[in-house]
Amino acid sequence: MLIVLAAAVVLGSVCRAAAEEERSGDRRYRSKSYRRQGAEVGVVFPRYVFPTGDGYADEYEIDGGIGFGFSLMFAVTDVIALEGGMLQTNHKTPDGQKWDMDEVYIGLRYIILHDVAWQPFVGLGGCRLALETDQEALAPLEFRRINGFGGVVYAGVDYIMSSRWTLNFRMDYHLLSYADETIGIQSDKLDPKLDGSTLGFSLGLSYRVPMF
Repeated sequence: MLIVLAAAVVLGSVCRAAAEEERSGDRRYRSKSYRRQGAEVGVVFPRYVFPTGDGYADEYEIDGGIGFGFSLMFAVTDVIALEGGMLQTNHKTPDGQKWDMDEVYIGLRYIILHDVAWQPFVGLGGCRLALETDQEALAPLEFRRINGFGGVVYAGVDYIMSSRWTLNFRMDYHLLSYADETIGIQSDKLDPKLDGSTLGFSLGLSYRVPMF
């Protein structure tokens, strides 16, 4: 979490310096080209996720994974936006067993600079993570999943390429616990719960649909 907050401070400082150079330009053009009000639909690729929680041990020991996803953002103003997404990454255990990590999140974003091309942001929200596999030697069950809910804090920067297209980088930290386990068709509560915290990095491309 400290890494994410530190990144937000660094990104903000760098982008503020770039903003000073742009302030001599045409303000009318900036307000039209860089404003964020409206909807944005995005593709996330690549996405890297690294397990950091103590729960990723023993039977759930996985390495870092790569994946992709989709995102949706609705900017209420030029600085406040609601956003969410669905993401997936693929992971392996030391013995080569494959696991998928599925994520659904929703959050509130604050855009630090909104009238320049480089727009750093920070955000806070909630998430659901599910870690599952169907290749484990559990025959005849052959399926296992753990599921949990928690919070996510994130920071990043968008680069406004045009009035429609935005390139973005995001770093996020998930703080959550896995509370349920499913093996085959049998579901049970995990006691104790497993620490499922993760650190993620994403690149993405969004298409902006101004609505105001």
